[in-house]
Amino acid sequence: MQTGILKASAGKMNDLEKNDFQKRINQYIKDLDKCMAILNN
Repeated sequence: MQTGILKASAGKMNDLEKNDFQKRINQYIKDLDKCMAILNN
């Protein structure tokens, strides 16, 4: 994940890497949303 962040910030990702990185970020956000929902109940 850290190398993905470094590549993204440097603008050195190809399209496949960008897509994979975006999918992982979206999954992290979904997981955080689920945790927040559990904590709010």
